[in-house]
This record gives sequence, C-alpha cells and structure tokens, in this order.
Amino acid sequence: LQQELYKQSCNSVVRIETSDPLGSTLITGFFIDDKGLIATVISTNRNPDKIRVTWQERTYDAKLLAIDERTRLALLKIDAEMTSGLMLSRGLDCAIGSQLYAISDTSDTLSRIAPGRLAGRESTLLNSPLPTTILRLHMKAAPDAFGAPVLDVDGKVVAILLLNLDQENEVRFALPSEILNKVLADYQKFQHVEPAWCGFTLELGTTTPKIIFVQAGSPAAAAGFRPGDVILRIGDHTALDYQDVVDRCFYLTAGQKVEVAVLRNQTDRTLTLKPKGVSELKAKAE
Repeated sequence: LQQELYKQSCNSVVRIETSDPLGSTLITGFFIDDKGLIATVISTNRNPDKIRVTWQERTYDAKLLAIDERTRLALLKIDAEMTSGLMLSRGLDCAIGSQLYAISDTSDTLSRIAPGRLAGRESTLLNSPLPTTILRLHMKAAPDAFGAPVLDVDGKVVAILLLNLDQENEVRFALPSEILNKVLADYQKFQHVEPAWCGFTLELGTTTPKIIFVQAGSPAAAAGFRPGDVILRIGDHTALDYQDVVDRCFYLTAGQKVEVAVLRNQTDRTLTLKPKGVSELKAKAE
C-alpha cells in the first residue's frame, strides 16, 4: 500500500524554495487542481519575496495568491497545465490511530514517503493557544517535508505537514485539510483569506462556552448576544466546550449568516449572527 500511494501521488508533489532578505528555505507543496494551483505552508513568519517551484525536473516562478496569517497555509500558482491535483478528505474526522502517509519531494529520496499514525488533536502548542485545533502525528519525516500532503489509506489529503518538535519520539504536527478548504473558499469569494470576526469573549478556564463580554457595535451585539449566554450550537455543529466554539468561529465565513443557539436564563434561543471580515475592521481603524 505504501508504495502504491507514493506511485499514485508523487507526480502531484512539488519542491518549493522560498527566499527573502534573510535567506532561503526548502519546503514541500502539492497540486490541488489541474491548472497549477498549489497548497503549502510557509515555514517562516515572513512572506517570501521570491518563490520557485520544481516539478518534473523543471523550475517555475510561483505567485503567492493567498496566505492565512494565522496558520501560514498558502496558495501558490505556477504557469503549468495538466497538473495532477490531489483529492481532499476530512482530517478532523480521522480516528485516533489511523494509518497516514506524508508524501514529499525531499532531497533524501528514502524519506519521500513517511508512514505514521494520527496520535491526537491539539489546541495549544508550547503552552500557547492555537487559532484552531490541529493534528498530532506519530511520524518521522524529513525537515523539508514541511508543507507536504498527509494522505489516508485511500490516497486523499487529510492534513498538511508542519514542524517536528520532538525528533526522538517522532512527534509531528499537521494542519487538518478543513483549513485548506477554508482558505480555498475565502480565496474564491474574497481573493484573499478573510478571517471572520464575531465580537464576543468566552470565559476561560471552564468547559462551558459562556459569553462574558460582547463588544458594542460588533456582529455579536447586532445579533442580540448578551453576557451570560451559553453557546449550544453554531450552525449544524454542537458546542460542547470552549474549544468547540473557537474551532467553529475559525471556520465561519465573513458576511455569511449563521444561526447560533444559546441558553439564556434556562431558555433556549436562536440568534442570527453575521460575522464581519477582519480586513473591514482594519480599514475602519485606518
């Protein structure tokens, strides 16, 4: 199975060199359509000045179309046709212990397919909260496999490989494929990644997703949210705890209405929330 997956997907994987005034970095990416659209993760906090993509022994200049500043997941485009895009599946639905494979175009040919398993899900990293839940893998992969597609046994992308914090114990992290779908949807609608802003604050340190503050003039205020409301559901997703709400808000689309069920004074209520885009807030601030 391992070699069959590599044979099916290797033509969809590319090597990427990003450059800025501080140096250059080698990472991996993969095609997601037949017209040269590439997904990857930029491994630095700086947007590169130049991006070069190597595919089928030919090197292309790439254009950075969009990047999610929260996760550094990026969409690139090269002038190539008949590229073989990989299919996406749902990474957050994978069961713990699922067999997974990272496919890369690393300089070490023996490391171009890295088997592993899903070990867990994380909402914090190095004691800092993450913008949304990511995946923890038990997998050994080369450093320049950063940005590589992580496939399930059906050959579909369920995650995009991130850093390796513990080489000895083969602990690796990855962005679930749902984030890539969010970036793609935002790019198609806004031509950039547009995080959604709701305008409420949840109580920290508790399992109950209770609102403790609603900002005046915010989408949450306009929808009728109040301090003390407990969020029960966002759209079709039940909110069981604080992290459920953080995750669902991450995937909301700016300008798109969503029904939110809350518990207020022992009574269920349904409110209609229309998040604003973060870029709209920045424009008003300027």
